[in-house]
Amino acid sequence: MIRGVYTAASGMLAGQTRLDAVAHNIANVNTTGFRRQVPVFAPYLQTAVGRHEKRVTPIGTTSLGTVPTALVTDLTGGPVVQTGRTMDLALEGEGFFTVEREGQQLYTRAGSFKVDASGILVTRAGDPVLGERGPLKVGHDGFTVSADGRVFSSTGEELDRLRLTALPGRETWVRTPDGYLMTGEATAPAINTRVHQGYLEGSNVHLAVELVDLLLASRLYAANQRVARTQDTLVEKAINQVGALR
Repeated sequence: MIRGVYTAASGMLAGQTRLDAVAHNIANVNTTGFRRQVPVFAPYLQTAVGRHEKRVTPIGTTSLGTVPTALVTDLTGGPVVQTGRTMDLALEGEGFFTVEREGQQLYTRAGSFKVDASGILVTRAGDPVLGERGPLKVGHDGFTVSADGRVFSSTGEELDRLRLTALPGRETWVRTPDGYLMTGEATAPAINTRVHQGYLEGSNVHLAVELVDLLLASRLYAANQRVARTQDTLVEKAINQVGALR
């Protein structure tokens, strides 16, 4: 019966994890370039075997519960909306914009950029957008970007090319507090990616889908809560009534 309490508790934890992910997605339904996150779960025994790298044979058939193993990023593209603003760029395909912060490369699909006092294209947070030759200097006289990422000055001179990056192994991605992605694995140039100037890519969160997931996660939590209460009642009866003299 104690095993049942722990199994129900793991179900409540799974429900809470799913609720947190859905709430985060809903909060970013209007965030430019946002990618929704989906929690992944596995049976507890399976994760324990993987952790200890040895075979474990369970006694009995009662489930040992479930544990969250990863928070996977959904790569489905968001809607592309025309803004008419020269410094707004949207990507179509696998690539990410590459930006630099304190010598570290970070990645984003949010293409709402601006030009700083030095004429360098930067993100809303002020981080330089990288071209193939380093920080992308576009000046203050306007610029154009071709579909393959080449950047031209107002006079038609080719300045640089956007550094568009394909990220491997999305299970290893880490999100920074301001929405960038980072990875410790080797990256590669994005091949099948088109750039649209004067457009922004919206969030790929669909509110109707998230509301359904919110309802399911709430019911999952409530169902496991009832199971935990039932198990607690059975334990109480076992302690107070089994073996009692009459």
